[in-house]
Amino acid sequence: MPECFTESLSCESGGEDLSCWWQRFVGGLFTNLYRLGFDATWELDIFGKNINKTEAAGYEVGASKQEVRDVQLTVVSEVASNYSTIRTLQHRIEISQKHISTEQEIVDMLQSRLDAGLSPGLDLETAKTLLYGERALLPKLELELKQTIYSTAVLTWSKS
Repeated sequence: MPECFTESLSCESGGEDLSCWWQRFVGGLFTNLYRLGFDATWELDIFGKNINKTEAAGYEVGASKQEVRDVQLTVVSEVASNYSTIRTLQHRIEISQKHISTEQEIVDMLQSRLDAGLSPGLDLETAKTLLYGERALLPKLELELKQTIYSTAVLTWSKS
């Protein structure tokens, strides 16, 4: 309950009281002062505006948390997909290197046969075409592997 001070125009309390100061400031026009121990405001919420704002804020927090989970799930799935791609590319590079080795042996063998007059030159040219095609594929696979490793490093915040 607020205290009410009714004082005369002159302060007898020595001038340290807030009501006495107020009286001097205003010039003694008001003689009734009310003092509360705290400040408070209160708004009547007839139509539920504040409750709706509180509910909306709660829903926004929930939506933000769900968006974080969605991003986390997307990152995890992308990293898993990149890992699968990396392993596949490593396997394809290994197979390509074996094919290059095999094709080179075939070209060498066909060259020996051509030199001996045992095979036509068309077989040798066909084998060389296959060898060059396989050699051309290898840098593309290696580049794709590096790009996938780098993109995974970005997703996981690690150095490649």
